[in-house]
Amino acid sequence: MGWRIKLHQFKKFIIHLITPISQQLGWDPKEGESDLNNLLRSVMLDELSSVDDPHTAAEAKKRFQNRDKVPIPADIRTMVYKQIAKESLEGYETILKIYQTADLQEEKLRALRAICANQNPDILKRTLEFSLSGEVREQDIMYIFFEAQGSGISRDMAWEFMKTNWTQFKEKLGKTGMLMDRIIKFGTESFASNEKANDIEQFFAANPVPVAERTIKQSIETIRTKAKWLERNRDSVAKWLAEQQY
Repeated sequence: MGWRIKLHQFKKFIIHLITPISQQLGWDPKEGESDLNNLLRSVMLDELSSVDDPHTAAEAKKRFQNRDKVPIPADIRTMVYKQIAKESLEGYETILKIYQTADLQEEKLRALRAICANQNPDILKRTLEFSLSGEVREQDIMYIFFEAQGSGISRDMAWEFMKTNWTQFKEKLGKTGMLMDRIIKFGTESFASNEKANDIEQFFAANPVPVAERTIKQSIETIRTKAKWLERNRDSVAKWLAEQQY
């Protein structure tokens, strides 16, 4: 029998796995707790939001609506913004406005990362086009492509957008080797199929980027390693998820 990992099963598993940790940490910093706990809190809540945990979504919306009376802690603000941005066009527009009007660069970056959470293809296209609009600093463009790796839809669209608009990316980022290196890394390494590895390899063979040559090779190797892992373990993981009734 062939087994297939279903996304809803995996999401249920993640919620079951990390909800106890998140509940123990809570939403608000505690006096005297370690920096590691603060970091873990934001990671756990971000993960729960990414797998559509309804309790996390409800609390995030409540806190966003009440933000003028009770400020959202900085460590979880990006996660809250993501939750708002991904649920509707109205939410997306609200977070985009925060980006456009914020005075602090740190706040602008939170909002920029958050708008990538909306997985509607039309809105994703708008976000990707926004990356080259001139409203985004050159050094911040890579964060859009980093955040796009969290979903298969946005991951694929980001890579296709990068290929299609490669000339513009070279014009904007080509003078700074580190920026080219980072955007290539973030735009490629999260795939997990030999087909994508071949596509990336062929694209950069035709469009060489000497400053990122090592990164390109590492991304391709990483993708092929993950593809092998999936080929070897997909059935057993899918079977286990089904047996555990996720």
